Amino acid sequence: MLETSAILSGGFGHPYPGAPSRSIVRLPYRLASMLCISKDSLDRSARKEIYGTAGGPVGLYLLPDGVHVELVGGRMDPY
Repeated sequence: MLETSAILSGGFGHPYPGAPSRSIVRLPYRLASMLCISKDSLDRSARKEIYGTAGGPVGLYLLPDGVHVELVGGRMDPY
């Protein structure tokens, strides 16, 4: 098990334009390797996407139906 932070409903809810909504996960390579997902597995099963951020480009691997995600914690205040 690995605990990390994530952005929920960050506007990236569809794996491809026009695709129906489904569970998807986009992970940076470092997090994928911490979850023991090999580079070979990512190359075979994931799609690498590059996103522009204020800190520069960020590469994420799109893993459709590939990771079980569970919310841990209590109620969060919005501010």
